Formats: sequence, structure tokens, C-alpha cells
Amino acid sequence: IETELADIAGTSRKLISSIGEIIWSLDPESKTLDQLYAYMREQLGQLLEYTDIAYEVDFPDNVPEIGLTSQQKRALLLVTKEAVNNAVKYSQATTLSVTSSVAPHGVSFAVSDNGKGFDPAVAKRGNGLRNMRHRIEELKGSFLLESVPGQTTVRYGVPL
Repeated sequence: IETELADIAGTSRKLISSIGEIIWSLDPESKTLDQLYAYMREQLGQLLEYTDIAYEVDFPDNVPEIGLTSQQKRALLLVTKEAVNNAVKYSQATTLSVTSSVAPHGVSFAVSDNGKGFDPAVAKRGNGLRNMRHRIEELKGSFLLESVPGQTTVRYGVPL
């Protein structure tokens, strides 16, 4: 019964987190890229806090006020969290970096780790990567997964 209670507690935490993300993404006050960066830093810190992975989050400072739709905020947040979560769960990485850059017509992200790597052709059968790609492509963005032993990088970007 202890295992079942732990499973229920874990599921409850995930549900509460998901509800919080939905509320944040729909909040009209949280509408800029800079606010997304701040929220991502907080969420990634919580996600990586109790791991043995040394991590770096490198987002631009002094970002011009760039507005985002609720769909853009939610997709970028969820894809970033999924990429990081996959690295934590499967990669056996010791380092992880999450970076972003802003260009005149878009924003791009990269999540990289130094883990064991995997065969992307085999991973395409799973829902996680397919959902990540779908979220980005719905926004007319680009999604690229590169993995070799010792390094996996997920790159994605959307037009603004």
C-alpha cells in the first residue's frame, strides 16, 4: 500500500504542476518572452534541484518586450520541460544546458546533455518526442533532435 500511496502522491504533484502551468500560460499578465524566461528558470530549477546533474540555464538578458500568445508560452514551456525531463530520466548525464536566443523574427532554444545518447529513429515511436515536435510545428516552428553517444541536443524555435 505504501508504493500505491507514493504513486498517488507523485501523480497528484504532476497534476498540480500541470494545472499551474495551464493557469500561468493563460494569464494575460504573463505575456512576454522575458516573463516566460523567468518562469522557465523557476520551473527548471525545481525540476533539477534534487538531481546530481550540474546544469546551466542561459537565457538572454535585457530582452525587448516581445509578446507571446498563450499557445506559444505553453508550447515552449512544455517542450523545454519535456526535453529536460527526458535528459534527467534517461540520459545518465552529469551536465545539462538549456539555452535560448532571440532573433528579429523568432526565438530558439537548445537543451543539451552529455549523457549516453540514443538512436533517434527508435525514439520516434514514443509519444514524448512526437508531442514535442507537434507542439512546435503547430506554431510553424522547427524541431531538430541530434543524439550520439556522449551528447544529445534538442533544438527548436518558433517565429514571433
